[in-house]
Amino acid sequence: MINDALISKMAEGFYQNAVENNLVTLYQEDLKFLTWNLQKNKEFLMFLASTFVEEKEKFEALEKTFGDLLTPNVIIFAKMLIQNKIIKNIAEVNEIFTTLAYRDQNVLEGVIYSPFMLDDKQIKRMSEAFEKVLGKKCVFEVSIDKTLIVGLKVLIDGTMYELNASSRLEDMKQEMMKKYQLNLVNEREEN
Repeated sequence: MINDALISKMAEGFYQNAVENNLVTLYQEDLKFLTWNLQKNKEFLMFLASTFVEEKEKFEALEKTFGDLLTPNVIIFAKMLIQNKIIKNIAEVNEIFTTLAYRDQNVLEGVIYSPFMLDDKQIKRMSEAFEKVLGKKCVFEVSIDKTLIVGLKVLIDGTMYELNASSRLEDMKQEMMKKYQLNLVNEREEN
């Protein structure tokens, strides 16, 4: 649990630094880029996290690989993660940083559960639809759920929305029941 506290503290501190320097968006994009690259290249991440490699070598490799691609403060922050032996938790750090940024920017994060991968255009349409309903910018990640045969589930702001055949059928059933009950009431009133 010490690592969890350290991860949170470091992510929050880096976010505060970004706010103070008015560089939240830049740091967020750089941190996202670094995280994505390290997750795609597990061997390099393991090298940076290894207890058998000297920090100096890790720092040199980090500089050589990302020095021209990231802002200097993000490189320094990555070095701090290496020094504190939590570079392997870069995804968690990125998640905390992004959550803090979205909170301050009044952006809602959500998950679209789908039986297949959605393209950017489909995700954008979903975001726009939810933005109209919720009145806030919405950002989604897609999670593949093979148990969904037809349709989608969307989790955002603590609410699950089901957009599938069975929920549509249930809605239709409820609507038909209401109409039936209304017809019964009207017939009784006429008699």
